[in-house]
Amino acid sequence: MDHFSSEKQDFYFVRAVWHTLLESETLSRFTDIKIWSDGGPQHFKVAKTLFFFSTLQSKYGKTFTYNFFASGHGHSLCDSHTGVGKQKLKREERENNSQMIGVQDIADSYNELKKTSTQVLSTIDKTPLKLVSSFSDGIRCFHQFEFSSKIGEIKCRSESDFGNFVIQNVSEDVNMEIE
Repeated sequence: MDHFSSEKQDFYFVRAVWHTLLESETLSRFTDIKIWSDGGPQHFKVAKTLFFFSTLQSKYGKTFTYNFFASGHGHSLCDSHTGVGKQKLKREERENNSQMIGVQDIADSYNELKKTSTQVLSTIDKTPLKLVSSFSDGIRCFHQFEFSSKIGEIKCRSESDFGNFVIQNVSEDVNMEIE
């Protein structure tokens, strides 16, 4: 098993993680959630992920603001923490002369890091979203996204907390089921 592969870094993984977080006590007390992220062009800053967040707002009754660092400026404490975890896994594999056997082994290893807790996702739903269209103005020029009460309608602006919003619609079916 290659725990350093990019297979886990896709939209379906992101969707499973957010449903798990929002259904846990971790985020239950918050009504306004502000997210900061790197671009993650395969899983974070893509139309289907932003559409997904517009459905979460309706489903969980929370307000989301999704902010992205400008390209080349997205390193945070999370990146450093993950780097430390990967070094630990490589060191343990070298010392034991074997690769980690499964996801639970990796989670157990990460749980030994300070200020870390992990949760293994039992399944990841790969059901695709229906009728999600791309941004008419392109997605790369925007760095902050807010979600209206209308599923699929996303307010975008090029600088976080500054400037006017541009409305983008990424769903052709406004009556679609919430994912």
